Amino acid sequence: MNEGSGRGPGTPAEWTQGGAFSPPLETELELCQLVNEALGRFGVSGRVSIEGREIRLDLGGRRSRAALPGWLDHWPRLDDTIRKHRATELARQLAQSRSLDSVRSGAQRSPNWTWLVAGLSALVLGGAAYLWLSPRSQASAPPPTAAPVTDAAREREARNARVCEDTRARVLRGATVGTTETDGWVVEIWGMQRGGEALLAAAPALGQFVEDPARAGGSQFIWKDEPELAKVIDSSTRVTVSDDPVSGSAGRPIPALRVTFHGNFVEPYFDPEQRSRFYHIANGLAAALQLTHVGVYARCEAGRTHHLGSWFRGLDDGGATVALLYSLGTYAEPPHLAGAFLHAPGEAALDRSVALENIERASTRADRSLLAGVLGRQSAMITGKRGDGVVITFPFRDGHRASRASRELARLLTLNSD
Repeated sequence: MNEGSGRGPGTPAEWTQGGAFSPPLETELELCQLVNEALGRFGVSGRVSIEGREIRLDLGGRRSRAALPGWLDHWPRLDDTIRKHRATELARQLAQSRSLDSVRSGAQRSPNWTWLVAGLSALVLGGAAYLWLSPRSQASAPPPTAAPVTDAAREREARNARVCEDTRARVLRGATVGTTETDGWVVEIWGMQRGGEALLAAAPALGQFVEDPARAGGSQFIWKDEPELAKVIDSSTRVTVSDDPVSGSAGRPIPALRVTFHGNFVEPYFDPEQRSRFYHIANGLAAALQLTHVGVYARCEAGRTHHLGSWFRGLDDGGATVALLYSLGTYAEPPHLAGAFLHAPGEAALDRSVALENIERASTRADRSLLAGVLGRQSAMITGKRGDGVVITFPFRDGHRASRASRELARLLTLNSD
């Protein structure tokens, strides 16, 4: 997933020459052909070429360009459908930047001093008018409207949802999924602060990790302790932060949040050599936000059920068990807890505060010997001790191991029988 020059993890040796990225000719030709076909569907015609880590579109003197994402390193392993989808994304970037490059090139071809003086005068007068009028004009200006969702965007979202559902079905059967199967997925770090009072998404410490945590559409990941992941920047990469307090009838809401990774940020989680990057981030978030419980997993962006659980942390053995059962087990389909433990007596709707209370009460019986037996059957590990934090980690292969462990723990702690 490295975006700089040189080889990314898993890039064949023959793809680099003297330290510069150089994909095989057949890969270059196929990608350019697919991008050309996609541009034709957008009504754009020009010459497409690859130079270094950029793909370029020449429109008779005007040029647009886009960085080649890390997935090109895995091109030989992508199936035809995914190749066409990725090429279409590149074509869209080239088509969208076309008008900007046209404006720039037009400006460079107009060295008319009369127009230049007139332009500077207008700029000065316009700036003065803005300073004079901006308070009143801002008060009366209508709020900005979101860009309309195009048919192509809706079609892409629908396709990604179908692909993710197909992959999810394989995960439920114990499949191991890889970097070619990330379409429609997001990676999520869930964290709870037992005993806290403020909403976590507003915590200043989040500014170490995300450029603008409050931006609804997401922003870039910037944590300096994961510099390689922070370099992954393109139109698809973004991180969203949202509050997800545990609330219901059992007392005051407990602060909790979700940090969700989108786009090409997802690929490292589906790579056995890079998944641990997210454990490092989760550990950093736990320290910065004083989180008592943390879970790392993936889910379909269009869904709410959690899958591919891999890393869970608590202050002690019982706390790590709570993190696993709550962040994975209560978001399963069906939940790993029986109905009587998911809502208050006489109610039918899920009450998360009641579910958490029941899990915490039962997890006091989850000692190290019980956990070792359950986790050992799933080839998982438990490390740490009270005071230092306890972590449960599941292996990469067989993406359903954490869910099976959660279900077995719920049974042994008598949480899944009415």
